[in-house]
Amino acid sequence: MVSLSFKAIMWLVPDALFLIVVLVANTGIIIAFIVTTVDVSEAEANIALERLYFSPTGFSERDDDLQRVYSGKIDSANFDTTKTEDVLNYKNTVMSARLRAIEEETVKKDAYLKKKKYDTWAVFAVISDDVGGRGIEHYPVLKQVSYDNKPVKIEQVVLMPR
Repeated sequence: MVSLSFKAIMWLVPDALFLIVVLVANTGIIIAFIVTTVDVSEAEANIALERLYFSPTGFSERDDDLQRVYSGKIDSANFDTTKTEDVLNYKNTVMSARLRAIEEETVKKDAYLKKKKYDTWAVFAVISDDVGGRGIEHYPVLKQVSYDNKPVKIEQVVLMPR
């Protein structure tokens, strides 16, 4: 005859395992809802700078008759700091950027968004990378475009505080 304690253990073990699984699953779900910090600063920086290439008021060549923007063709007359400041004139942006047109390893032209901030933050971005701090984050992107009908790389560096 099977003892009473053996039957109790046989009923208790599966119930305990099921209880542990349920508690771990509930804890995971609760933690997933509590942790709501998602870093979207890189996406925010890329979306903001894409406006320079796809907006009719940006860098790209446009056909006024057809109301069409040629996003891969940069007009050198529009590639400057004042145009960048005008297009990206958001009221609460906390970012600065440098856009540099490079043709065959030579710099053709620079355009800045908040140049004074960029010059100051560039130093802190280098320092925070060296010491592993949480100072200024930089987001470099390299784009291949046509600049005055010549292939040129546009180097974008966006600086944002973390």
